[in-house]
Amino acid sequence: MTIDDAAEFRAVYDQALDELFPKFKQVRERKVYSTYELIEKWGLPKTVAFVEMFLNKIQHLVKKMGVYYTILPPTKVPRVKKYGADGRVKEVETVEFLRELNPYYVYCCAWRYAQTMLNQGDKLLLDNFEGKVTDAWMELAQSCKGRFWVYPHGDRCSPPISAADMMVALVDYRLYRNKKKLDSLGIATVFSGAPFEITPMFIGQPHLSKLSPKTNRMINLTEYYKRPIIFILLEKLELIKSEAERRMFERSPLMNSVMNMSFEMDCPIKYFDPVKDSDIISDGDILVCIGGKAEADAKVLKNLFDIQIVSMKDLMTKQK
Repeated sequence: MTIDDAAEFRAVYDQALDELFPKFKQVRERKVYSTYELIEKWGLPKTVAFVEMFLNKIQHLVKKMGVYYTILPPTKVPRVKKYGADGRVKEVETVEFLRELNPYYVYCCAWRYAQTMLNQGDKLLLDNFEGKVTDAWMELAQSCKGRFWVYPHGDRCSPPISAADMMVALVDYRLYRNKKKLDSLGIATVFSGAPFEITPMFIGQPHLSKLSPKTNRMINLTEYYKRPIIFILLEKLELIKSEAERRMFERSPLMNSVMNMSFEMDCPIKYFDPVKDSDIISDGDILVCIGGKAEADAKVLKNLFDIQIVSMKDLMTKQK
């Protein structure tokens, strides 16, 4: 989704949610919502109705809508090659490759956008992803160096990413409702009559050599994260390891406050993992501490980095 004025879009997004939540007899607890959260709260039919009304309120700010899709029928593409750059060629079944592709598909779409639609001065905002190094990644990192940022939990803290996430759900629903195929013709009907340009974009068999991993090395996103990052430092990361515990914490008033803080600062949030994130945290980042031990750990990190520490009490007081 291409917009010209990020600040104006942010303001209109905020106003749209303020107006729509009461119409659906809901209390708006957060500034930004992902589609998954809305479906979880309201169910699919009500969420679709909400997204359709939301689109009407923001569509005048949308310049272009690129809809990216992938079809790899196993009958035509039974296996996919990968890891060629290391001198070892491995073949996997297409279904397995698609499962592996899913966590980093977002940057594959950005890569195609950069190839075909990127204009001088464009900046890309990407939801978080993880995956191994591919030719597509290396080309994106080179051609858009300094022109894109990655937002962990982007669909829950960045209005443009949240809105794009909603549009994906709307495409899925309208294709199903209207009995249209997932192809260029079907996608073109989804936003029929909208004031913005629609560009369906296929990613598939012709691009496999660019999309399949060339090495076992994972992409390091440290330099691409939008800064500052709000890190949530728990006493024990294991406290949210299970799905039930994570959902309970992420529905809490405390998490609402963290999310709203990220909206106000236009920055992403990330659970702090001492093993994975010790090389990611940097000067200017923020640590939200949950529990006494977490505050003690944060003080140790503050001796190493010029970071801001926010206690649970401070955060809740600030959001009142």
